Amino acid sequence: MRILATLLALFSLSINADYWSENPKQIISSEDKSQFIISDSIFLSCESSPKQSVKDLLENNIKLELNRKQKRAIKKGFDNDVKSKKNKQEMLDGKSQLPIQYVYLYNFAAIKISKFSNSENKVEFCSSWNKNLNELKNCKYFEKTNNTFEYSYTSGVLDGSIFSTKTINKILNRETLKYNDLEETNSTYGGQRYNNYKFQCHLSDQEEINILHKNFINLLTPLQKEWDKHIDELVEQDNEIRDKNKI
Repeated sequence: MRILATLLALFSLSINADYWSENPKQIISSEDKSQFIISDSIFLSCESSPKQSVKDLLENNIKLELNRKQKRAIKKGFDNDVKSKKNKQEMLDGKSQLPIQYVYLYNFAAIKISKFSNSENKVEFCSSWNKNLNELKNCKYFEKTNNTFEYSYTSGVLDGSIFSTKTINKILNRETLKYNDLEETNSTYGGQRYNNYKFQCHLSDQEEINILHKNFINLLTPLQKEWDKHIDELVEQDNEIRDKNKI
């Protein structure tokens, strides 16, 4: 009984850690990193919908209108975000940017894959999205197979009496260049939640990705100004409240 109690206590301690991992070798080793740095790379640019393609973004053929519908979406998003104390403080500090989910614009992604693969046939796979399209700083080990580059990771978190697991699966088909990014969360109270992003990718290069990033940011400029207008009103209201409370 004493042995059983000890094992249960150890198990409890391990579960109460910040997370546990089924794939502990996802952190890229310094030895591999040095090889990845000098390796040639494959670049891809990707669209989530043919309605707004990489070609359209590259040629500035995507038009975003600051019409009544878009203004309502931005205002609704602002009213939702300002309820959060953290978000509100960022707004007052001038650190808030227009969240992409409040814009009628499809997702774009960029990918960089090292041509070098290590002894376990893993490559460095870096990706970035939307406003950070040309950063390519989110880098992981991906397993290289005959037909795919694949990444899989599962973690678990215990917060009080709530235990949740998160499973991430990312797969790039090497022939069709279709990229699938699936995130699944299971919780003892929250049930299941899925985020599944699908992209069609195209061969690209760093210069083209830089242009795509610039064009993407330019698209958002008039909409960012609309977001900033609501922030200016919030700052003005906050200043008025502070002035009234002065003694």
